[in-house]
Amino acid sequence: MSAIPGDPIRDSVSLPRGFSIKIIGVDGDRLPGAEDQVTQDFLMASGVAFSNPTPVGFLRNTKLLAATTNRAEWAKAALSKVLRPIDQALEAVGGESALLKGFGGYPDTNPIGDRYGTQAPLRFGDYIAKFDIVPESPNFRALTDQKLDESKSPDSIREELMAIFANEGGAWTLRAQLCRDLEENPIEDAATPWPEQGNPYIPVATITVKPQKSWSEERVTVLNEQTAFRPWHGVEAHRPLGSVMRARRAVYPVIQDLRSQLNGCPMHEPRSLPALD
Repeated sequence: MSAIPGDPIRDSVSLPRGFSIKIIGVDGDRLPGAEDQVTQDFLMASGVAFSNPTPVGFLRNTKLLAATTNRAEWAKAALSKVLRPIDQALEAVGGESALLKGFGGYPDTNPIGDRYGTQAPLRFGDYIAKFDIVPESPNFRALTDQKLDESKSPDSIREELMAIFANEGGAWTLRAQLCRDLEENPIEDAATPWPEQGNPYIPVATITVKPQKSWSEERVTVLNEQTAFRPWHGVEAHRPLGSVMRARRAVYPVIQDLRSQLNGCPMHEPRSLPALD
């Protein structure tokens, strides 16, 4: 799980979350740039649609966020308190603002109970689909929309998740929504949700997590600083589709190289599960 800022920031700044899955040992024709790999990555974020229909609008919003990176964290926390109720009021009348959420207005809920989606489509074998992941086990479902006091600690989300995974574990369901009509289910416009009435997300797999240590300095080094998640790490059977995904193909390697420089360590695409404490 992750959040969108480019700088480390306290959890009282409530922002959209991400959920990435890396499957190791995947056979099949590989995507360009991933020919020597054995992994399949699925990158998901809060919600079922992207914040902008094309990369141009997304770049515009990203520039606004970049202008505040590593600046005035106290002001971001104060702004988040103001924006959360505004966004909730919008949702109450059927509206929503990706911009408000991106600047701190995301609901202060427990991320384990959230729903995450690929937002843009991928190949699903001979089909086209969007994927999402939702809580499955009763303890995870009970956390949906449950408020989390993000002000009690700069790392309140981490501490909450550590306690849940150490004592309980749980499960999520991975689901797929098929493209059935190119007008209602557009490929190039990532900001348009595909209607679920008559075309629901269909369960395809269950991801079960046993009780375990979910955070340590070693895990941060191996999984955060030395491992990259990219939509184009994978096989042709799950080729990313649409303009947003094509932009990610160019942008993510640049981000990965920058991370390597800043961390002083190259990225390592795994071929087997790493041994962690």
